[in-house]
Amino acid sequence: MRILLDYYFKLIKRMFPVTAQASTVGLDIGSFSCKAVEVSCKNGILELVRWAVEPVAEPDERSIHVSLSKVCSAFGLQEKPRPVIAALGGKGTLVRYVDMPKMSAVDLRRAFVIEADKYFPFPKDSIYTDCHVLDTFDANRRMTVLVAAIKKDMVDGRIKLLKDSGFDPFAISLNSVAIANVFAILPPAGFLKGTGAKEFKACAVVDIGESGTNLMIIFAGSPKFNRDIFIGTQEIYKRAANILGVSPAEARVLLSPGVDLQETAQRAIDAVIAGLITEIKLSFDYFITEKNLAIVNIFLAGEGALITGVERSFKENMDMPVAVWDPFEKMPQASTVVQNGLKLNSSRLITALGLALNEYDQD
Repeated sequence: MRILLDYYFKLIKRMFPVTAQASTVGLDIGSFSCKAVEVSCKNGILELVRWAVEPVAEPDERSIHVSLSKVCSAFGLQEKPRPVIAALGGKGTLVRYVDMPKMSAVDLRRAFVIEADKYFPFPKDSIYTDCHVLDTFDANRRMTVLVAAIKKDMVDGRIKLLKDSGFDPFAISLNSVAIANVFAILPPAGFLKGTGAKEFKACAVVDIGESGTNLMIIFAGSPKFNRDIFIGTQEIYKRAANILGVSPAEARVLLSPGVDLQETAQRAIDAVIAGLITEIKLSFDYFITEKNLAIVNIFLAGEGALITGVERSFKENMDMPVAVWDPFEKMPQASTVVQNGLKLNSSRLITALGLALNEYDQD
């Protein structure tokens, strides 16, 4: 496994395709499904090789282990090993953006080691930390630095689960970093990156996961704000189950893509999304005041973006364009078989895609 912060932790780099010939597998492990994406880069062109969404029978470690073993077998990773990158997110992780005086990478590392305690509310010996310069174009000789921490026991537990399931993990990253990777390489139409961009715009990516939602605000191709909001799809399914008089598992089926949504179910979704939107608007107000930048679009991602009625609820309650993000539209597929079902699963595969893209970068 790669040597980076005691072999475990890798953070975002500003990324662009290189001419690597090998492929990389991104693995997004959830309580209800395990998602995997394999990406190759041939002659500078990224290609989607294969993907998988493997359901988890029960939200426990044994069931997750079974699903991961199926993914490992389906991808043939034991017969033909490829780099596998997984991630963690939510409680026990922390990402912040710090303005610092411009300095060399060596000086930044020295300063970060000395001052890391003031950025994180965790005991120093209980976490892995890292930092990375996001931009240095401030006219006042300042730079924006991403600083992050993750609890050691979470990383150790994740690596054990992966190895027990047949994987040889190459690196562990953060869910939010994976989302930023995808945006850096495959941004939505109209959101350009790099020096060729005529107009930089700030937008929000709302990644609705099972137990929580990650809100990331991106400007000029780099993340500028990150917040975990602990409202996710589990709350939506639970609320819908109570209103419809069914089990949460049955509610999942009734809210799945392509199913005609009952109005009572829409009210359940609206009630949960209203609480989420309240928290998002509070974050927007803080960001706009702090950065003096307007947010012009919202892109929905994750499991929650696929729930029938979620996009509608956002559109009816936000005063800006809202769309479900599908970065796979910009990627060629290795075969027509890969396209089967991809559209219906694209949003839930974004984190796994970002992890697979992690290796196609340079400093």
